[in-house]
Amino acid sequence: KIDFQTTPVVQGEVFNVISTSGIWKVAPSDQKTLVASTEGRVNFKNNLLEGSKVKKGQLLMLLSSKGLTSNNLETEIKKSEADLDQAESEYSRKKQLFESDIVSKSEFEKIEQKYQLAKYTYENLKLGYSSGGKQVLAPIDGYIKAISVTNGSFANQGDVLLTITSYTSTLLEMQISPSYAPQLENIQNIWYQPKLGKWSSLETTGGQVISFARGVQSDKPLLSLTAQITELVEMPSGSFTEVHLAYGEPLSSYTIPESALLEDFGRYTVMVQVSGEGFDRRTVTVGR
Repeated sequence: KIDFQTTPVVQGEVFNVISTSGIWKVAPSDQKTLVASTEGRVNFKNNLLEGSKVKKGQLLMLLSSKGLTSNNLETEIKKSEADLDQAESEYSRKKQLFESDIVSKSEFEKIEQKYQLAKYTYENLKLGYSSGGKQVLAPIDGYIKAISVTNGSFANQGDVLLTITSYTSTLLEMQISPSYAPQLENIQNIWYQPKLGKWSSLETTGGQVISFARGVQSDKPLLSLTAQITELVEMPSGSFTEVHLAYGEPLSSYTIPESALLEDFGRYTVMVQVSGEGFDRRTVTVGR
């Protein structure tokens, strides 16, 4: 009258296990923060929202300095272009004189350096500039994680505009009791849930432990252990997952599903199938 199933007892390797929780984080290599390369008014292109998907090279916004009396990019570009034309003309003239041994090598090198500097300045100012202002392009394929400015607001040079993440790989950060510090260098495997109801492990997916803290602080009494997860994680960044860490040397023993254990005031029993429809309740001692 109840739903149940049977499963055979098998001989297997059992590790010591630390049960804790972990928090999903974006890998630093998968996150790009865009800052304003010039000052100006922010003009969004299309609808920019947190979570929006973007493609590499996609135009996200423009920084317009039109109408500004100082630090006007359009004015600076025109001035830089005029300086470049003048430097290029002088460079061409001096080059002919140098080839005719009329001017010295040192004098020609100064003119050449001035020309190269004017050319670099102009190209740098012109890079990503259109008639509407300085273009802000997506550097990678990914999703917008955070937008730090609003449409129509003013941004100074160096201000953070937005953050993009690719979610190619994910970090799982766990908090461990300092009493397990000696075991953290001997982690054999980590089980976690990349989505609700599904369990995975580092051993099967090719992930790895990349760092663990060597000390604690008064405001951070637990040790931090971080693993890199290489499979697709459907849980949102910042959410928690149940985690089991295996450490030490494995012990060969009989294993059964944890759900088969019946607990009664600290006493464990299991139902053993002794015949087709006959079951016997037996007391067991739980090991690892």
